[in-house]
Amino acid sequence: MEKLAPFIENVKKHSFWIVLSLATLLLLYSWWISDHEIAKKFKEGKGNIHTQFKKIKKTNKPPFPNDKWIESKKDELEDVGRALAEVAKANYAEQAAARDWGDFDSEGMNNKQLATYWLEFLPQQMASLKDFVGASVDENATGKLIWNRVDNAAIVELAMPEEWSKYNEAKAKAEDEATADDERKIAEEIMQKMVWPNRSKVVAAQEIVWVYRTLLNSIKTVNEQSGSDPFNLPIRSIENVEVWSDADAKKNATTTLGTRRIRRPGAQAAPLPAGPGIKVPQVQDYYRVVPVRMELQMEHQYVAPLLVALANEALTCEVVDVELTSNPGFKKKASEEKKAGPMVAGKAKWGGKKKQKPAVVQAPQPRGKRTVIEALIYVAKPPKKKSDA
Repeated sequence: MEKLAPFIENVKKHSFWIVLSLATLLLLYSWWISDHEIAKKFKEGKGNIHTQFKKIKKTNKPPFPNDKWIESKKDELEDVGRALAEVAKANYAEQAAARDWGDFDSEGMNNKQLATYWLEFLPQQMASLKDFVGASVDENATGKLIWNRVDNAAIVELAMPEEWSKYNEAKAKAEDEATADDERKIAEEIMQKMVWPNRSKVVAAQEIVWVYRTLLNSIKTVNEQSGSDPFNLPIRSIENVEVWSDADAKKNATTTLGTRRIRRPGAQAAPLPAGPGIKVPQVQDYYRVVPVRMELQMEHQYVAPLLVALANEALTCEVVDVELTSNPGFKKKASEEKKAGPMVAGKAKWGGKKKQKPAVVQAPQPRGKRTVIEALIYVAKPPKKKSDA
């Protein structure tokens, strides 16, 4: 024991390093064993994967087909489509109150009735919009809602189809005794070859009239609310009403709605901020989506009742942007030509005619504050028949 005493003493003295060395050796051994096992498992797994890929290639099928998942997604889409169709069907029934065809049968109109409707009843409706909302184009009228003369005239002109103008011009020449024989013959040929609109074109035009009536009816509702003073109406004047009829013609169509924002007083001449606008919802199978814009002069405390009136209209209305300006000095000159087309944005209106500049009229002092409301109107399409589904 005396001989081992120095050895034991050295072990005690260096016990820390001895234990650390043993622990390190143990960890290295464990790592070597585990690394060997992991490498072995990895090699086996890699081989199995290659084998499976070789089997897939031999079957000549697309890699990783998942027919069950695809079928389940198709079923989900069909369920969504059926749900949308049911909602659109219910909305179509609710919108019936706004779909006034007068004495015409929208389903059974023949070519003669279509032409009569296009040339007579449709323009009559556009011309009566002013009376419908109880407005006057006389800027000096008292106790009345004032509609900008230029804007109203441009809207009424929309219902004057180019076909009608050509037909009337040709008819006048044919009936004029002073017309030469060759000119008379050309006029008669024009009348005979005149192409009148089909039912789909007439329906589309009538839907736009319903959209105008929807917007004006909301204004009328606010102005006729209990206690309104006709000489101090909540909504004083209509400066501009725009309706884009073909905004959803393309599946990825966007509108300029939402790109206009509040500008500080005195900066109304500044360029409008650029932006992509509002994307038209892709529900064309069930609705015709019509972007609209109203520029009004009114007291801002009546904005909420106006939005409520729009929400309660028969044609579904989704407000996407509201712009309020406290400075009423935005009034446009009455001689300014209407630029944005209510029927087709950026293009000529229904008939494709160029509007003549109206006579210069002295613009009156504005009443009220500037309010711009931009929205999407959803006109429900007739439910598809089973044979069409």
